[in-house]
Amino acid sequence: KYFKRPLDLFCGLAAVIVFWWLYLILAVLVSLLGIAMCTVFHKAEHLAAHHLPNPFVRIAVGGVMITVMTLLVGDHRFNGAGMDMALNAVQGNADWYSFLLKMLFTAVTLAAGFKGGEIVPSLFVGATLGNVAAPLLGLDPALGAAIGMIALFCGVVNCPLAAVLFSVELFGHECMLLFCVACGESGGFAEGTTCEKILNAATAVKPYDNTELYVKDKTNLDSYTMAMWADGVFQEC
Repeated sequence: KYFKRPLDLFCGLAAVIVFWWLYLILAVLVSLLGIAMCTVFHKAEHLAAHHLPNPFVRIAVGGVMITVMTLLVGDHRFNGAGMDMALNAVQGNADWYSFLLKMLFTAVTLAAGFKGGEIVPSLFVGATLGNVAAPLLGLDPALGAAIGMIALFCGVVNCPLAAVLFSVELFGHECMLLFCVACGESGGFAEGTTCEKILNAATAVKPYDNTELYVKDKTNLDSYTMAMWADGVFQEC
């Protein structure tokens, strides 16, 4: 009915294959960014704890840095959770540098000792990256932002099924197959490099006698873990 000549069928199949490959490429880009984001966050915490061991000084310095960075940017778009920016990206509106600045703001915030987590920033960063990268691949920016948001969330937490269900809750079921492909690729690509595994690799912590924890190398521990070390909760292998 729709393909009356073999050439039409060939062109249609080729278009479908290219279409899916473009979304796979987008998922790979998001996965790479997720690995970089997790690494930057935890490296920043370790460096800050090493150079500023006093937590009060570290928080003061970090607060000053966030204030100066906010003044340089000129607004508060990159402060707080940033879900409004993520939603704007899904609607097709995002600056090309948004994901880089959000990573920087979040890294400084976590390194200073302020605790806010990495899940919501991953939604912000994924959505803005998808919005920027999708037009370069010839894809719709809004759909690219939605896929970037879900794929980066999946890569950070390494929970593909939860990410797919999350995508259906946010965006409906119409594009669920695309989200499944992106989450499957992102989760597989980021296997072994999620935020939790990066942190565990740095600390190499395992339980012992339900009370004590043994640590392979204490040089990379953050301030909270060092405080627990001082209290006798951790011991060196």
